[in-house]
Amino acid sequence: MRRSLSAACAARSSSGTRSRTLASSCEASFGVADPSAGQPRLLTLDGFEPFEAGGQVVDTVQVCVYNDDPAFAPAGHSVIQASLPMPYEWWATRGTRYGAEKEAIAERLLATLQKPFPSLRSSLRMTDVATPLTFWTMARSWRGAYEGWMPSAEGILGHVKKTLAGLDHFYMAGQWVEPGGGVPIALMSGRQVMQLICKGDFRPG
Repeated sequence: MRRSLSAACAARSSSGTRSRTLASSCEASFGVADPSAGQPRLLTLDGFEPFEAGGQVVDTVQVCVYNDDPAFAPAGHSVIQASLPMPYEWWATRGTRYGAEKEAIAERLLATLQKPFPSLRSSLRMTDVATPLTFWTMARSWRGAYEGWMPSAEGILGHVKKTLAGLDHFYMAGQWVEPGGGVPIALMSGRQVMQLICKGDFRPG
């Protein structure tokens, strides 16, 4: 069984998923002594001077403001998180420069966020930068992906097959067999697997 599973997985890797893009990013979180009241929960920043980070040019930054739940920060505080899509490969080859690169990105993002958040530097209390390597180290998420495969114009309605050739009664569920990711997608794939099982047993699904 183990040999058959390994062979089947190798065949799948060589054909079905190489053209898909992983959802990996660098997340810089800034804890501030400011409730960030009135700030939107999500916003996209653009119009700033582009800069290079992670081996690519950055001209937009996705920002999430955690100001609506006391579990994220003490009273009177909030967390401002900036997200940049970045490949696992770039971070995996930084070597002894890894820590310095994290600090450089944090500093560049602080400068970029200064305009929409003028009090950011003066109220800053903590900084945490998570890279794709962080996701791999802490969660063993394959190649540091925070979700499964990124949706694309070609594959938004596509699915990775939930079975492997040559393995009867074997099914796969989770965010790695659907475009996108997250808990809702994983639950949906589990429902679809149950439908496949019912269909195979000639039962109504």
